[in-house]
Amino acid sequence: MIRKTVRFLSLFFLALFSVYLILVSGISIFTGLANTHRPAFWMPIVFGGLLLTLTSFLVRLIVYIIRQARSKDKYLYI
Repeated sequence: MIRKTVRFLSLFFLALFSVYLILVSGISIFTGLANTHRPAFWMPIVFGGLLLTLTSFLVRLIVYIIRQARSKDKYLYI
């Protein structure tokens, strides 16, 4: 019971953190595109793209944890 609660809380916080990172990435890309007249406007765009790419790996980790949890729960009584 405690393992399921800890797993649920860790997945919840990982999902919340990934949503936050996606939001920061979107704001960064929008800021870079809104300031194309300034020098080095490409830096927030690159940072936002890199952060979005790294967040996709975090989302894949969340999906992997959920799949592992379901496979363990499926064969719990065998």
